[in-house]
Amino acid sequence: MHRLTQLMAGSLLSAALAGCGAVPSRTDSAAPGVDPSLLPSPTLQARARWRGAHAVPRLQAREVFRHRGELAAALASVASDAHSGTDARLALRTRLALAALLQSARDEGEFLQEFERRFVCVDGFEPFALCTGYATIEATASLSRDSRFRFPLLGDIRASAPDLLRLERSEALVDRRVEALAIAWMADPLEWALVETNGTARLRMGDGSSIAISRVATNGMPWRGLGRAMAELGALDASTITLARIREAVQARPDLAEAAALMNPRFVSFAICDEGDFPPALPAGTLTRDFSCAADPAFVPFGALLFLEAEEGDAALPGFPLRCVQDAGGAIQGPARFDLYCGIGPESVRTAGALQSRARFSMLLLREFCAELGVPLTP
Repeated sequence: MHRLTQLMAGSLLSAALAGCGAVPSRTDSAAPGVDPSLLPSPTLQARARWRGAHAVPRLQAREVFRHRGELAAALASVASDAHSGTDARLALRTRLALAALLQSARDEGEFLQEFERRFVCVDGFEPFALCTGYATIEATASLSRDSRFRFPLLGDIRASAPDLLRLERSEALVDRRVEALAIAWMADPLEWALVETNGTARLRMGDGSSIAISRVATNGMPWRGLGRAMAELGALDASTITLARIREAVQARPDLAEAAALMNPRFVSFAICDEGDFPPALPAGTLTRDFSCAADPAFVPFGALLFLEAEEGDAALPGFPLRCVQDAGGAIQGPARFDLYCGIGPESVRTAGALQSRARFSMLLLREFCAELGVPLTP
């Protein structure tokens, strides 16, 4: 969605803030122990309508070799046993074969010869995919509530207070137990919404310490975006909801911003993550900036490696020549919809908010698996 002023009609980041439909049961960056309701079935078989397979274009093969060091490191961050099913198995074996070749090839000539002999591109039935972006928020927070930090981020309450997960946000947050159940408190309702929308965050405290958190559960209620709620309260023009305009409205009317935030019935439960494994992928592994992406696992298998090339006239996509499916999300549906992970921090959030492109896409696959996947191979 490369358009910062347009909160990405369809990307999780902007659609959630604008309140466009029932967004999102965002399952990206799930921490260990994530609630099963947020995860696709582990036996799900991804059966996209693939048009056929063909040789990997030489330009793309050269780009893979040019980024061999970064790709080898990124491939090492992908979980090797997190997903079952035939499609995920084919994707795993393709990744392992590529990783081995990246390590063993002595020069570009040797790499290209082996790469083009063993791998093919499998084209999706749709000619183009919509690509948007998401990122991990960095925000200021406090471990205790005070007159400034008033918006709670709840810890994992599935065992300690499961009854709260049956309530809407405005009902749950007046419960006296919230004070003890919160793992941190936010001062800005917009950042509060961004953290819950994206599902992961690094929270920086006033004493210089920080904690990393990731979503583990939600109350399952519909999502009402902050922008939409602000528009309903008359603080924002509903026809021009953008991230910049939401921020301006929040600053101009903090009283309405708080009321708008509480109008969202959905809330999120988080767990503290190990910084060494942050941000976590779904349901295992680690997300890598400009390499990881979310897709609909009903169509594209977890662990699949994708070539994404922006349509002529659209902004070039950031990142490596290959993207790996390590995530899923409520707004990422269908065989031609991808959400690209852009990293951690303000610059990454800005990149994600501006990202909207149509892209040609294909899946990298070992040539020997074409018959098993059921796709014809063009000589």
